[in-house]
Amino acid sequence: MVNQRGSVQRVSGPRSTAGRALRIAFIVPPLLALIILLISVRTPAGPSATVAVAPSFDGPRAAAYARQLADYAPDRAPGTLTGKQAADRVAGSLSEASGETVQRSVFTAPGPRGADVPMENIWVVEQGPSDEAIVVLANRDDVSPGPGLNDNATGTAVIVELARDLSGVERARTLVLASTDGATVGQAGNQRLLEDLRAAGLRPVAVVSLDAIGSRTEVLPIRFAGTGGVRTPELLLRGLEESIASQPAAGEASPASPVTQLLDLIAPVTPAGAQVPFLNAGVAAIQLGDGDGGVGVAAIDEGRLGAVGAAVGSLLVRLDAEPRPSPPSSVYIAVSGRVIPGKAVALLAIALLIG
Repeated sequence: MVNQRGSVQRVSGPRSTAGRALRIAFIVPPLLALIILLISVRTPAGPSATVAVAPSFDGPRAAAYARQLADYAPDRAPGTLTGKQAADRVAGSLSEASGETVQRSVFTAPGPRGADVPMENIWVVEQGPSDEAIVVLANRDDVSPGPGLNDNATGTAVIVELARDLSGVERARTLVLASTDGATVGQAGNQRLLEDLRAAGLRPVAVVSLDAIGSRTEVLPIRFAGTGGVRTPELLLRGLEESIASQPAAGEASPASPVTQLLDLIAPVTPAGAQVPFLNAGVAAIQLGDGDGGVGVAAIDEGRLGAVGAAVGSLLVRLDAEPRPSPPSSVYIAVSGRVIPGKAVALLAIALLIG
């Protein structure tokens, strides 16, 4: 409509009213979905915090062992002679530290060049009254020529030191401390370890993997994803976060960014970490740290290694006091100690697509 001065005046009519209604109809579903998502964010409960663990973990001794192993056998690539020598040395160390008989499993799997090579897993069993087992492990192998000081002589050293610290501790479940092979070529050793433990009558219910945990400044990644978006039970993730936070010298440890986790749910990729074969088999599992295969010399921090070792020891004892963790089935995104259920994320994504 044109007024007497020649200006145009807008007149509300059925068309403009319908447009506003249509815009509102498109905005409301995403807003409702966002509200539902915000309401569904929760802080999961970790394992029992009432269990007191004496701070007996010796960081300097663990760091010294890591350096000795890296000097003795810098090239621990699967199938190499020096890799076999490293296995023998770690077997002797685990036997001495725990006072238990060392179990050894030799198997073949594709090596660095694709052809099958011999590999070996080593572990000790601290028998408990139950055949349910809590497993803590670290891969021993690295990428030629090594020396794999941080990745993963540090994880191996923590396993040996934990075998000493937790030997003879009263427990409700069996504890398995393992040094595995083949992590640098597809986690063959961890898959084999699960098979061997089950064949021996043990039922792994929680697995903690340690990989490259002694760096001075790097944020330690937490790997908790399996194939196809499956996630470790929230109790295990929260328990690891709480245990690390209780040791200030352990530094920062966190999962991948929420955006990365979301993209992984939308278009899942093959996940990394020793937790994968266990999660895929229905066993709660998580990994602290992740390395580059051990090539090059990376300095390690005795204080941080000691704090991480103490945190992991505390987590193992707390897990032992808990009921069996739930199966790794729920999908979620972890953000700053909280979790967003996958269903809420999916609802928001659908609402945004509609809008």
